[in-house]
Amino acid sequence: MTTHSFGESSTYILPSKKNEKLLVRKWNACEIPKGIIIAVHGGMAHSGDWHLPAQFYNQKGYELHALDLPGHGTYAEINPGKKNLLDIESFDIYVEHVHDLVNSVQSESPDLPIYIFGHSMGGLIALLYGLGLGKDQKYIRGFGISAPWLKNRTKSPVPAFIVNLLARFLPTLAVPLKIDLSHLTHDQAVLKKHQIDIDYGLRGRVTTPRFALISQQAQDHLEAELSNWKDYPLAVVIAGMDHLADSQFTRAQMHRIQSPIIQYRYYEDNLHENFNEINRQEAFQYIFDSLQM
Repeated sequence: MTTHSFGESSTYILPSKKNEKLLVRKWNACEIPKGIIIAVHGGMAHSGDWHLPAQFYNQKGYELHALDLPGHGTYAEINPGKKNLLDIESFDIYVEHVHDLVNSVQSESPDLPIYIFGHSMGGLIALLYGLGLGKDQKYIRGFGISAPWLKNRTKSPVPAFIVNLLARFLPTLAVPLKIDLSHLTHDQAVLKKHQIDIDYGLRGRVTTPRFALISQQAQDHLEAELSNWKDYPLAVVIAGMDHLADSQFTRAQMHRIQSPIIQYRYYEDNLHENFNEINRQEAFQYIFDSLQM
């Protein structure tokens, strides 16, 4: 099995209730681990995107485990007959996979604290997890989120009623989704790696009408519930020049929570991928300090 190495120490397979295999990359701590980070990647991305955060947090004494979500990364490669496609029947499925990974890691290392990280769509998933299946878990100590995809930055060129019709009658219709890589980060070396990932098929470029509908439902659900966040410290880094997630909406949501355990930092000049930006070390340290890791 080709896993396209991203400096991880090892990989393993997380089985799912739908008899699908999900690849997990693990980056070991540089010393006896103090804790574990479970990381959730963004839409059309993959687990290898966490290699730069892993380097930082490994040096701080933390393992990092990141999985390829269904339809992403190595998913088609290790699940014959499947394909990489930004599509899911419900965001609950993503949340369940995160829960399964958390439980797996916790059973292997029951004495270590766990932190949940997420970027973009992964940030949306992580927050849904914290308000749902992950609620009241004593071993989870905090959430670190980058550029959460709480609201789309741009409106769809297709009217909502047409999207709804397509989602009903042609839910899995393949729809090309173009993203300008230059909108992701100012780091040119990272952009070159992203292009290589596209060439290898690790980064997706196709979505479905169903995904447009259920992702909006997930965002609406989180907007309604986020003010109830109270169980875990939460540190969010927001990209001021984000072309994908609405950064002003995210700031408004952070202010709406009104809780001392919620912190955020707004990086005015950052593009969407805070953890791949030129100032990423500052963002990593901010989350580390905010969560008192």
